Amino acid sequence: MLKRTKRVLAVSLFVFCFFLIEGVKAMPNNTEIKLPEPVRKGTCSVEEAIQKRKSVRDFSDRSLTMEEVSKILWAAGGITVDGVTGPTRAYPSAGALYPHEIYLVAGKVNSLEAGIYRYNWQDNSLVLIKKGDARAALSAAAAGQGMIIEAPITLVVTASVAKV
Repeated sequence: MLKRTKRVLAVSLFVFCFFLIEGVKAMPNNTEIKLPEPVRKGTCSVEEAIQKRKSVRDFSDRSLTMEEVSKILWAAGGITVDGVTGPTRAYPSAGALYPHEIYLVAGKVNSLEAGIYRYNWQDNSLVLIKKGDARAALSAAAAGQGMIIEAPITLVVTASVAKV
């Protein structure tokens, strides 16, 4: 049963990504929304963060700030600088191909309209792909996981097979 559930979940998420994200260009006449510079120094060591890490399925009603969104997106795949190869991302990639695209499904973010945005890692900015709160559609695509509707944001990571 678990294998079937995982397969249904994977197919559902693929369908969501295909219809709402992949291959969709930015909305016409939309400029990029520049995010605040992410804070790159925390007060918690990597070891402490690993020790304290836990899954959360219950969220407060508080909206995220643009600063918090910027930090989350940067940590997920923002720009870093390797002294040898130049601009790189926050995760390793064989051959520096970086086939991943990161999308923000925003529902409750201060000063940001609900919608689906593509994260531009080179400029630490967002490009609006689709207006409106897509959290319910994403929840349905993820086998009805209700926490997606409650979460202020969800990151959807896709990969461009053409880059690999």
